[in-house]
Amino acid sequence: MVTCVVSLCKKLNISGDRSFSSTWYLEAPQAVASKLSYQSAIPSVISFHGQLLGGAVGYGINQQALKKRLYLNLVGRKVVQRSKVLHAITKCEAESLRAMFPHSPIEVIPNFVDTQLIDGQINSVDIETAKHSKEILYLGRLDVRKGVVQLLHAFAQAKLPAEWTLCIAGPDDTPGLREELKKLAYAYQMDKRIRVHEPVFGKEKWELLCNASFVCSPSFHEVIGMVNLEAALCSKVVLTTPYTGLEGWEEAGGVFVEPSIEEISTALLEIASWSDSELVDRGASLKAWVSNYYSLDRVRTQWLELYGEAMG
Repeated sequence: MVTCVVSLCKKLNISGDRSFSSTWYLEAPQAVASKLSYQSAIPSVISFHGQLLGGAVGYGINQQALKKRLYLNLVGRKVVQRSKVLHAITKCEAESLRAMFPHSPIEVIPNFVDTQLIDGQINSVDIETAKHSKEILYLGRLDVRKGVVQLLHAFAQAKLPAEWTLCIAGPDDTPGLREELKKLAYAYQMDKRIRVHEPVFGKEKWELLCNASFVCSPSFHEVIGMVNLEAALCSKVVLTTPYTGLEGWEEAGGVFVEPSIEEISTALLEIASWSDSELVDRGASLKAWVSNYYSLDRVRTQWLELYGEAMG
């Protein structure tokens, strides 16, 4: 994985020493890189990035599931056997990999966020122009697997006071879902309180995060929900699910909920009843926790230790 190694090493400030290789898994170029590394006696690390988590290989008889299983059996297992260590992003992913590859060493290193870069983005937001409305924010891809449909239904059923609004912002992923969400808001006669926003980037993205009262990301499946980490670094309470790869979330000030309409609705009502000071305190606690466990400096150290052990 030459290009991926180069980008990873630049980000983590790791030396460009050619005596080590790292690769993703279910892509043909990475499989070739794994073979070349093995032939050259260069130790390699396999990073799966959730590709085998939660039944991602598939259990059905559809074409995509069959192709994934065929590739796993013909190519993937050889890639794993040649690797020095398997890299998992979460403990849940590690358990899934251990069940499939019981004889392979596995190390858990999470994704990271560049806290200094994000702080700079946050500081660029003009707080004086902030709306400071009672707004719940969903920020992410418009995908049925992200729980965004359940969130809209839950918001409508929660019957929150009129000052509360829901903003849904993100790029299209499931075809037709944006229009479906707009139609649902209209059917609930809440099109004035439910805003389906276009994708946002840069300063506009951080303004949405900073101006929200709290963030809701009720995904059915994530390796690690990065938007949750980014929202936490904006000192926001984040309502998400146990399936987003986050550990210690509730203890740190966040909220977990099953991605069902009923449970999301109940949680929205509870959080909306909190005082401003409780939202602020929980948001600050969540920011401190994310800064400690998911910062670039902390994760870079873990990678350096893993590389050193693999090369030793």
